[in-house]
Amino acid sequence: MIILLMVGKNLSEEERRKEEIRKLLILIAMARM
Repeated sequence: MIILLMVGKNLSEEERRKEEIRKLLILIAMARM
């Protein structure tokens, strides 16, 4: 998870937004387990 956060800083705004959504989905998926 930490790696994803670090990578997000080097992306463009649009890419970054997609990463944010992906992170949220991952967190939700983990919370359900």
